Amino acid sequence: MLNRKYLNKFHLKLKNYIDNSNWNEKEKKHEKSKLNRLFREMTRKEQLDNHYISLAHEIKSYEFLKNLGKVKKAIDSKSEEGPDFTIGDYRIECVACSPGETLEFLEKYRLTDYRKSGVFDYNKKLEILLPRMTSSLNEKVNQF
Repeated sequence: MLNRKYLNKFHLKLKNYIDNSNWNEKEKKHEKSKLNRLFREMTRKEQLDNHYISLAHEIKSYEFLKNLGKVKKAIDSKSEEGPDFTIGDYRIECVACSPGETLEFLEKYRLTDYRKSGVFDYNKKLEILLPRMTSSLNEKVNQF
Protein backbone atom coordinates (compact mmCIF):
# COMPACT_ATOMS: atom_id res chain seq x y z
CA MET A 1 0.00 0.00 0.00
CA LEU A 2 1.34 3.40 -0.97
CA ASN A 3 1.64 6.31 1.43
CA ARG A 4 -0.48 8.70 -0.66
CA LYS A 5 0.08 11.72 1.57
CA TYR A 6 3.86 11.42 1.28
CA LEU A 7 3.77 10.62 -2.45
CA ASN A 8 1.52 13.57 -3.25
CA LYS A 9 3.86 15.91 -1.38
CA PHE A 10 6.92 14.39 -3.11
CA HIS A 11 5.22 14.59 -6.52
CA LEU A 12 4.44 18.29 -6.05
CA LYS A 13 8.05 18.92 -5.05
CA LEU A 14 9.28 17.25 -8.24
CA LYS A 15 6.94 19.39 -10.35
CA ASN A 16 8.23 22.51 -8.56
CA TYR A 17 11.82 21.48 -9.37
CA ILE A 18 10.82 21.25 -13.03
CA ASP A 19 9.00 24.61 -12.93
CA ASN A 20 12.04 26.30 -11.37
CA SER A 21 14.57 24.72 -13.74
CA ASN A 22 16.24 26.51 -16.64
CA TRP A 23 14.84 23.95 -19.12
CA ASN A 24 12.95 25.26 -22.11
CA GLU A 25 9.16 25.32 -21.84
CA LYS A 26 8.66 22.40 -24.23
CA GLU A 27 10.98 20.23 -22.12
CA LYS A 28 9.28 21.29 -18.88
CA LYS A 29 5.89 20.38 -20.33
CA HIS A 30 7.21 17.05 -21.63
CA GLU A 31 8.81 16.06 -18.31
CA LYS A 32 5.79 17.09 -16.24
CA SER A 33 3.46 15.21 -18.55
CA LYS A 34 5.58 12.07 -18.27
CA LEU A 35 5.87 12.48 -14.49
CA ASN A 36 2.10 12.94 -14.10
CA ARG A 37 1.30 9.95 -16.33
CA LEU A 38 3.64 7.69 -14.38
CA PHE A 39 2.29 9.00 -11.07
CA ARG A 40 -1.33 8.32 -12.06
CA GLU A 41 -0.46 4.81 -13.19
CA MET A 42 1.55 4.11 -10.05
CA THR A 43 -1.21 5.27 -7.72
CA ARG A 44 -3.84 3.39 -9.71
CA LYS A 45 -1.86 0.16 -9.33
CA GLU A 46 -1.02 0.95 -5.69
CA GLN A 47 2.64 0.00 -6.15
CA LEU A 48 5.88 1.87 -6.75
CA ASP A 49 6.86 2.19 -10.39
CA ASN A 50 10.50 1.87 -11.47
CA HIS A 51 10.06 4.39 -14.29
CA TYR A 52 8.62 6.97 -11.89
CA ILE A 53 11.48 6.38 -9.44
CA SER A 54 14.04 6.71 -12.23
CA LEU A 55 12.52 9.98 -13.49
CA ALA A 56 12.29 11.33 -9.93
CA HIS A 57 15.96 10.46 -9.44
CA GLU A 58 16.87 12.34 -12.61
CA ILE A 59 14.87 15.43 -11.57
CA LYS A 60 16.38 15.42 -8.07
CA SER A 61 19.85 14.93 -9.58
CA TYR A 62 19.36 18.09 -11.62
CA GLU A 63 18.39 19.96 -8.46
CA PHE A 64 21.72 18.89 -6.93
CA LEU A 65 23.86 19.32 -10.04
CA LYS A 66 22.73 22.85 -10.82
CA ASN A 67 24.76 24.02 -7.82
CA LEU A 68 27.96 22.66 -9.38
CA GLY A 69 27.99 24.76 -12.52
CA LYS A 70 26.10 25.34 -15.72
CA VAL A 71 24.15 22.12 -16.25
CA LYS A 72 22.89 21.14 -19.68
CA LYS A 73 20.09 18.58 -19.71
CA ALA A 74 19.52 16.17 -22.58
CA ILE A 75 16.38 17.11 -24.48
CA ASP A 76 14.18 14.11 -23.71
CA SER A 77 11.27 15.54 -25.69
CA LYS A 78 13.44 15.05 -28.81
CA SER A 79 14.78 11.66 -27.65
CA GLU A 80 18.28 13.15 -27.64
CA GLU A 81 20.93 10.48 -27.21
CA GLY A 82 23.74 10.79 -24.72
CA PRO A 83 24.05 11.38 -21.01
CA ASP A 84 21.28 12.91 -18.94
CA PHE A 85 23.37 15.96 -18.05
CA THR A 86 26.62 17.65 -18.94
CA ILE A 87 28.60 20.17 -16.91
CA GLY A 88 31.46 21.43 -19.05
CA ASP A 89 33.39 18.32 -20.15
CA TYR A 90 31.71 16.08 -17.57
CA ARG A 91 28.99 13.75 -18.78
CA ILE A 92 26.54 12.55 -16.12
CA GLU A 93 24.18 9.62 -16.52
CA CYS A 94 21.63 9.04 -13.77
CA VAL A 95 21.22 5.45 -12.63
CA ALA A 96 18.42 4.24 -10.39
CA CYS A 97 18.37 0.54 -9.61
CA SER A 98 15.30 -1.53 -10.25
CA PRO A 99 14.28 -4.11 -7.65
CA GLY A 100 15.90 -6.76 -9.83
CA GLU A 101 14.97 -9.61 -12.08
CA THR A 102 12.85 -12.48 -10.84
CA LEU A 103 15.15 -15.13 -12.30
CA GLU A 104 15.81 -17.80 -9.68
CA PHE A 105 19.60 -17.37 -9.54
CA LEU A 106 19.17 -13.59 -8.99
CA GLU A 107 16.54 -13.93 -6.27
CA LYS A 108 18.93 -13.15 -3.41
CA TYR A 109 19.69 -9.77 -5.03
CA ARG A 110 16.07 -8.56 -5.23
CA LEU A 111 15.41 -5.38 -3.25
CA THR A 112 11.64 -5.61 -2.86
CA ASP A 113 11.73 -8.61 -0.56
CA TYR A 114 14.01 -6.77 1.85
CA ARG A 115 11.99 -3.56 1.72
CA LYS A 116 8.87 -5.46 2.73
CA SER A 117 10.58 -7.29 5.58
CA GLY A 118 12.07 -4.10 7.06
CA VAL A 119 15.60 -5.54 7.06
CA PHE A 120 18.08 -2.84 8.01
CA ASP A 121 21.27 -4.88 7.91
CA TYR A 122 23.41 -2.43 5.94
CA ASN A 123 25.99 -5.09 5.03
CA LYS A 124 23.16 -7.11 3.50
CA LYS A 125 21.85 -4.04 1.67
CA LEU A 126 25.34 -3.39 0.30
CA GLU A 127 25.53 -7.00 -0.87
CA ILE A 128 22.20 -6.50 -2.64
CA LEU A 129 22.87 -3.04 -4.10
CA LEU A 130 26.35 -3.52 -5.57
CA PRO A 131 25.30 -6.11 -8.18
CA ARG A 132 22.21 -4.03 -9.02
CA MET A 133 24.32 -0.89 -9.49
CA THR A 134 26.86 -2.78 -11.57
CA SER A 135 24.08 -4.18 -13.75
CA SER A 136 22.43 -0.76 -14.16
CA LEU A 137 25.73 0.92 -15.03
CA ASN A 138 26.58 -1.83 -17.51
CA GLU A 139 23.23 -1.29 -19.29
CA LYS A 140 23.94 2.45 -19.51
CA VAL A 141 27.47 1.97 -20.87
CA ASN A 142 26.21 -0.34 -23.60
CA GLN A 143 23.39 2.11 -24.39
CA PHE A 144 25.76 4.71 -25.84
